[in-house]
Amino acid sequence: SGVLAACGLYALDNHVDRLAQDHENANTMAARLQELPGMNIDLDSVETNMIWVNVDGDAGQGSLSEHMMQRGMLISDPSGEKRTTRLVTHLDFDSTDVDKVVDGFASWLGAA
Repeated sequence: SGVLAACGLYALDNHVDRLAQDHENANTMAARLQELPGMNIDLDSVETNMIWVNVDGDAGQGSLSEHMMQRGMLISDPSGEKRTTRLVTHLDFDSTDVDKVVDGFASWLGAA
């Protein structure tokens, strides 16, 4: 537990100011994904760096995870009754990555 605590302390000392960028990237990505056909995101629920994406039952062509893997991204296939997947922005994620994710979803949905 000491190692995890040290990681948390380091993050608080060195990256708190950066969190605003993670949250901004998450909000931007959520808004852009919401514009795609078959995507359902409660934009009011995007308060941090996490986005919960619900994909319409008939939306998408094949496996999302395989499609995104071919584009260099790791994303889980939507699962459950609402076909939900979670996206998370982080320190190594910037605005060009927002474009990459949105473009990847658009091509998977056949909207590109």
